[in-house]
This record gives sequence, structure tokens and C-alpha cells, in this order.
Amino acid sequence: LIGQFDQASEGRRSAVPRRELDDLIFASDNYFPRLEAAAEAVRAELDQFGPFGEATLIRALGERFGVGVRLGEAQDRDARGWPGQHGYDPGTRAVWFRNTTTLATRQFQLARLYCQMADPAAIDAEVASPILTSVSARTLAHRALSSYFAGAVVFPYDRFLADAQAMRYDIDALREAYRASFEQVAHRLVTLRRPDAGGVPFGFLRSDPAGRLTKHFPLPGLLLPNSGHACPLWAIYAAYRMPDATVRQMVRFADGSRYL
Repeated sequence: LIGQFDQASEGRRSAVPRRELDDLIFASDNYFPRLEAAAEAVRAELDQFGPFGEATLIRALGERFGVGVRLGEAQDRDARGWPGQHGYDPGTRAVWFRNTTTLATRQFQLARLYCQMADPAAIDAEVASPILTSVSARTLAHRALSSYFAGAVVFPYDRFLADAQAMRYDIDALREAYRASFEQVAHRLVTLRRPDAGGVPFGFLRSDPAGRLTKHFPLPGLLLPNSGHACPLWAIYAAYRMPDATVRQMVRFADGSRYL
């Protein structure tokens, strides 16, 4: 009984930082001009090292920051001490990847590390928002905004928006064009919110095979649950029964709003 109360109390505490991160995303409409500008500068800098990709990122990290990359590491652990797919050891200034880590993940994580090293002030400035009132909230925000920064480098705004529109938002086609994962492309589509050049407004919800919600980027008016389980009728729960297929569903809520 005591354990149940402890878990419930911990759940309430952990929900607050996530809610503050949601508030920060809502306040900016999930578009951060400072990070977009920093990403343009970083991408221009990387282009001087060669065509954008894993090889260029490895070269840039090595020449500018003295960071090496090791492939095929099976004994390394992630930041929490668990076996992971990748990690960075600041003591040896080395990034490691397991053999099973995909090219898309390697490219994105190398871009993320380069962004953090090239312009940490850009992320810190956003994390300093008064909306974030706790260390936990700022930690969550730093992680999320680091990914935003990296996504803006991997998928330059103007070019990616033009490609998305030309390809009619075909995520599989965009994956091939940018050597990226489905999730990475989906993340970037959610951030195409520039007032003078916005894309289709997308929300983002990620679930594991058990139906537990593990990540979400809500839309104003579309309330997504922070944790636990959503409505079991949602198409997201049928996706695992049809691998590599896009599942579509029209949803109408009690207030009359409709979403695809």
C-alpha cells in the first residue's frame, strides 16, 4: 500500500516538468527562431567540411573539437549506466556507437553533439525561460531543444519545407531524401511553424507496443495525454500490427473538432 502511494506521488511530481515543457512549446507554437538561426549558421559551417552526412560530421567534430568516433562498441553504457546504442564520453572526448545503431541515428546524434558544442548558448537561452521553474523541467527542455537544434541542422527549414510540399508530405520519400528515420522526419514536420512560411500543422504522439505513451508534441486545441494510455480506438494502437504501413484515421472529438 505504501509503495502504491509512493508511485502515485512520484507520478504527480514527474507530470509537472512535462507540463511546463508543454507550456513552453505552446508559448512558442513549437517554433524557436533563435535555434533556427543558430542551425543555419551551424549548417553553413558544416558545409565547409564537405557534403552533409555522417562522414562530414565525423570530420568536423574531429577537426574543430577533437572528438573521435568509435564504431562497434558493445561494452559501453549510456548516461544512466544501461547498455545503450550510443553515447558520448567527455573524459576521452569520444562518441561511441554499437554496430546495430542505424545510419539515421548516427547522423542525428553526431549533429546533436556538434550543435551542443558549436553553440551551447542558443540552447541555454531558450532553457532560461521563466516558464521552466524546476531543474527537472529545464533538464527535459534542454534535451528536447537539443534535438530541435539538431533537427533544424539535418533538415534546413526552407529546403525541407519545399521538399515536404513537393513530396506531398510523404514521410517515406523524405526519409530517403535526408537519410533519416520516420521519427526524425515527423519531429521536423511538427516544427514547420514559421509565421510567414508554415507547413501543415501536425501533432506528434509516440507509443510503445504495450500502448504506453512515451513522447508527445500537442497541438493547441488537440489535448494529448501526458502519460499512461490514450483511447484504445486510436489508430496508433493498430500500427504495430501492420509494420511499415501508414495507418490513417479521422477522429472527431466531443467539441466537434476533427483531426486526421
